[in-house]
Amino acid sequence: MVAGRRLLWVFFKINVDGASSLDGHRVSGVGVIIRDAKGGVVTALSKALPMHYLAEWTELFAMEQGVLLAWEMAVQLAIFESDASSVIQAISQDLRGGESGHLIQGIQLVKSNFLSCSFRHVKRDSNRAAHELAQYAKCNNVSCVWKGVSPPFLDFLIQSGLG
Repeated sequence: MVAGRRLLWVFFKINVDGASSLDGHRVSGVGVIIRDAKGGVVTALSKALPMHYLAEWTELFAMEQGVLLAWEMAVQLAIFESDASSVIQAISQDLRGGESGHLIQGIQLVKSNFLSCSFRHVKRDSNRAAHELAQYAKCNNVSCVWKGVSPPFLDFLIQSGLG
């Protein structure tokens, strides 16, 4: 309590997802959506990666972009969600070895800037908005950031509570 008032801790939920093409010939994409405690969209990112990456790498790039975007937006209390259980496990166990160790190390470094930061696995249905953002980047080979508004192609998904 501070001066007779309770402190309000406002956590932001950050969903991330990656999309790779099955044929291996197109670009990959990542999607990130940051929501406030009421579910309102604070920021969304759809980013095309310069080439095709394996699915796990794309998911790691998505998490990296999510952590960096949340830090840039001055989020202090963050819950990062992904439907890639291997990525959540690698970050939670701080697995810095192997080919993707540098990505995990970078995520861990930025993670230390938050007052509170957690990573959790969610089912694909709970990650649909981030998935659509990643698909948009992959299919259109574009990178976009929306601040304070949701991307128009996600309006129905967000308003219906499905995203």
